[in-house]
Amino acid sequence: GPLPPRSGPHAAHLAFARPARSDGRATSLGAGGPVAWTLPTWAPARGPVDGEHGEARSGKPLAAFWGEVSPRIFLAEIFLVILLSTLFETWEHWIRHRLDQSGDHVGGKILDVLFKEFTGLGFIGLVLFLVTQSGAADWLAAKLLGVSSHQHDHHEVENPLAETFEIVHMMIFMLLVVLLFQATAILRVSSQVAHKWSAYERTRSFGDRSESFESMFTKAGFLEKVPNKNAPRGFDLAFKRPFIYGTTFFERLRLRGNPLVKMVMWRALRHNFFFPVDEDGKKHTQQSALALPLFSFKSYLHMRLGETVLSLVELSGWTWLVTVLVLAPFCYFLAGLSFLSVEAVQCAGAWLLFGIAVAITWLLEEDTFHLTPRVPEDARDILVLFKGTSDFMLRKGSVQTGKRGSLGCPGLGDHDPENTRLIPAPVQVCELGKGIGGNPLTTTHYAFIAQILNFWQAICVTSLIISYLSRPIESWKEVVLYLLAWAEWPAMIMYAVPLLIRRLTVRNSIGAEVDYAVISQVSLEAKESLLRYYIRLVQLLTFTHRAAESGESWAIDQGEAGEATKAWKQVEAHAAWKRGLRRFDSLPNFHRQGIWHLFESWDINNDGTVMVDEIAKNLQVLTASGSGCCSIFKNPRLMAESLVRLVDHDGTRQLSWDKCRAAVALAISNRPPQELREDIHTFFEIIDEDGDGRITVFELTAWLSKIHVGMSEDDVASLLYRHFGQAKPQVSSSEFHDWVTSLLQLRQQAMGIIMVIDTPI
Repeated sequence: GPLPPRSGPHAAHLAFARPARSDGRATSLGAGGPVAWTLPTWAPARGPVDGEHGEARSGKPLAAFWGEVSPRIFLAEIFLVILLSTLFETWEHWIRHRLDQSGDHVGGKILDVLFKEFTGLGFIGLVLFLVTQSGAADWLAAKLLGVSSHQHDHHEVENPLAETFEIVHMMIFMLLVVLLFQATAILRVSSQVAHKWSAYERTRSFGDRSESFESMFTKAGFLEKVPNKNAPRGFDLAFKRPFIYGTTFFERLRLRGNPLVKMVMWRALRHNFFFPVDEDGKKHTQQSALALPLFSFKSYLHMRLGETVLSLVELSGWTWLVTVLVLAPFCYFLAGLSFLSVEAVQCAGAWLLFGIAVAITWLLEEDTFHLTPRVPEDARDILVLFKGTSDFMLRKGSVQTGKRGSLGCPGLGDHDPENTRLIPAPVQVCELGKGIGGNPLTTTHYAFIAQILNFWQAICVTSLIISYLSRPIESWKEVVLYLLAWAEWPAMIMYAVPLLIRRLTVRNSIGAEVDYAVISQVSLEAKESLLRYYIRLVQLLTFTHRAAESGESWAIDQGEAGEATKAWKQVEAHAAWKRGLRRFDSLPNFHRQGIWHLFESWDINNDGTVMVDEIAKNLQVLTASGSGCCSIFKNPRLMAESLVRLVDHDGTRQLSWDKCRAAVALAISNRPPQELREDIHTFFEIIDEDGDGRITVFELTAWLSKIHVGMSEDDVASLLYRHFGQAKPQVSSSEFHDWVTSLLQLRQQAMGIIMVIDTPI
């Protein structure tokens, strides 16, 4: 039926023909006819005339602009718009600051993409306002709809063309808002994926810690500890049952829910990425592109993960085109259904998207399985295979020097692990742009499907919001369907999306799709982190040295057993420990991660504790490699004893994780700027071999070679060029200070990895 006239100059008369009903169906245009949009007739806007708005011609031009609205209300509306705009900009700056603090550059790029779309929609709104107010919309509607004002003199309504365009414009704007919140959620879960990869990379083979492979294989029943007083650590590891990925698709699908299986497969991929070999045992050329002692596979995947997440949000023209071609006919079909049926279709469509996403993750899982090398079935061989290849142990040079070492390794019984190696993957070579293992889908296909699923998920959520705003939900069936449709969104974001982006990232980062540009970037950032590691060691030593010079009792040499003085008591150590923990909690995540990596590098035996000797060996590198100008480093053992004594509240004379983070936080946080400048100058003197006040590329390269870091002169030159933007054959003390300061303040995309290297001992 005809829509009732509404008063007011801005009354909207475009409405969905769905008045209140009692039979569960929307009102139709005729008996049994389809539901449709009812467009009211309209009349072109007329300018102000004498009479109601005669003031416009009598010297009061603003009167026609005010209309029936009080100027005070109009000014209040202006103030409200300014306030909302300010709040929005404040929120945007806060989000960007948080992303910058956490080192999440991908989040910043996602915001750039979405706000670019918002800017485009704002421009469209401006064009719509100009077209409507200038009368162009009235003329265009008359031409397209073929109606005029004299046909409907009983009342005038708004231009239906302008109304429909404005509604579509607002719907798309709401869709982008949903995309913004969805992208925020995806970014959150992607950070959880990166943290999981970090845990995978730092897991060591042997050790009593629950995070070691030894403990996990034993707990899962693949190995058994058999007491043997003659064996290292007092027991042998005995074989109990074989370890496999799964022989059938469904078995692999079931086992992939096992955290240990996921970790072993990830480490096998990483091992093959670092040490790729053919079936004949020949090494690939890929290894030459990796700075192995410094390279982080997790950081490489993290950067690729950022590109994957960004591709989900940055919509292409093809995505819009496919969406319009598929969903437009579908919307016409929905127009003929009852409201309850529309709710049922929305619910079914939402869960269909979830099912498709899960199916895609299964296909990606099979692709990953075909690219993953097999590990030996005896878990003892797996332990030996991965020994010394964790993030920290690899950088400590055990693999680089060819020594496997025996620290922390128990007895293996009568098992001989010699010549243990990975079994080649079923698919050795994956050609770029082709599927794997009979699957025709390529990485490009997967990425496009993932983008479509993410976009359609946002459309589904937007449709749920619009359907609720269009008509209230009444019956219990509608409530159930509406809630079920909403329940799919968190299931998609929290379960399907993490699996999808994780497996898609691995799929497009290995084999023929290795990104050597990202490898170079990760390697360069890893080399920069070396300087951050050493400046932290310098800060620890100078912190202890200053305390000793000022007469603080914890930093005074107390003899072998501490009998020389009892000035530093456990109650004072307990207070310092508590103070250090509070400082640690106040540090940005970038520095907290660095302190954790520092502790991991000191914990050689992977038993959760660090002895004084272990700390001293790491500090001694500065004494062994320095120019001799820094006398404060002559006795690193005394320095290590003082650091332990500072927070040794339980009297064990060793550092646990809690005590280590407290001690390091006290040394590096809330220090005066002058002390940091002095620390950097001390570091400068260590490297400045000839003491001429300048460090050349050759001097820095020579110093790095003393500590067994494989960096060439070109690598050092690249580091300097990265900061200064020009070739720098040498740097002065002030330039070195600026460089190191920027490195300490830098928020790396790889979440603040601090590299660890071996001492010359």
